[in-house]
Amino acid sequence: MLTLPRGSRVGALDDDPEETAVTAEELEWAGFTPIPLQPEPSIDLMLDQLHTMRLDALVCDHNLRLAADVDYWGAEVVCRANTQIGLVAVLNSAHVSAEQNKSIRRWRYGIPRVLKKSELSPEALSEALDETYREIRLGPPRSRLAFPAAVEVVAVHAGDFPTAEVIIGAWDASDAVEVPLAEIVDATGIRAEDLVGHWFTANVNCHAEHASQLFMTDIRPGATTADDWKRL
Repeated sequence: MLTLPRGSRVGALDDDPEETAVTAEELEWAGFTPIPLQPEPSIDLMLDQLHTMRLDALVCDHNLRLAADVDYWGAEVVCRANTQIGLVAVLNSAHVSAEQNKSIRRWRYGIPRVLKKSELSPEALSEALDETYREIRLGPPRSRLAFPAAVEVVAVHAGDFPTAEVIIGAWDASDAVEVPLAEIVDATGIRAEDLVGHWFTANVNCHAEHASQLFMTDIRPGATTADDWKRL
């Protein structure tokens, strides 16, 4: 089976030096060569550094904003590393459940694997890096293939990180999935307060094993539910 060669140079990126050291130690136990990294001031500088350092892979914390003075998430770093520079990248976070529907899902299309820090181990890291390596080399597995699907907005939630609840019929016609609101607003141009009742189409990986693995790309405006029906 195709695997990331042991001995590969794998960056360990975290805003907390102690967490960086923990990840580096686990990588070493897994047979890789860890390269400790710190967040750069901007996402573009971060990606430039990853590219010029000629790393083979990356394990990146999600909430780089916690201690570092940056305005980007680790999920964006991992997504763009995988999709733009071909660097095998895995996301890890202490807050996967809390952030999955907010700041992670928008970038999930480019993140084959997300690890919980509480479950970090040489075995888990090896499995995640190998799986990501295979996807980059061979293409996505069935669970990550995205096809056109109809999506309906059924609720909108305000707050520090606004979200929308959507029904993806090809996934589950009765159970709503929470997604970042900005993802829909930016793609459709429809105001947040007008979104409920709107339908749109998007490419969705409806063969995902869990709702947390779902992502949407190529979002396009569709039909809307008449106001009279909304009042019923």
